[in-house]
Amino acid sequence: MKRMKICEYPDIEEKAEFFATKLGHKQFKASQGWLSNWKIRNNVVFRKICGENASVDQPICSDWLVKYLPIINQYPPDDVYNVDETGLFYKCLPSQTFVLKGENCAGEKTVKKELQLF
Repeated sequence: MKRMKICEYPDIEEKAEFFATKLGHKQFKASQGWLSNWKIRNNVVFRKICGENASVDQPICSDWLVKYLPIINQYPPDDVYNVDETGLFYKCLPSQTFVLKGENCAGEKTVKKELQLF
C-alpha cells in the first residue's frame, strides 16, 4: 500500500499558480472557486486520514530499547512516563488531506517531538 503525502488547500493553490506561471498564464489566480471546480473535475475529495498503516520502523524501536532501557530501569516505575500521556505535540500534521474518491486514506504515525518544560 502506498503512503500518501499530506496535502492542504494552500499547497494545491501554490502549485497551480506555479504551473500557470510556467505555462505563461500571468493573470491566473487559484481561488477557492477554482479549487472547488478542479476537485470536481478531477474526482478529488478532502478526507480525514485514518490509521497508521505499519509506519513504525522496527530497527529504530529495537535500537531504542537496547540504548534506553538500562537508563529507564534506573528509575522507579512511578517516575517513568509515557510521552503520549505527557507530551506537547508542537509539530503535529493536519488530520485531513486530498485524495481521489474511493482511494484509501491511511496515514503515518504522527510526529512525537519532545519539548521539555522545567
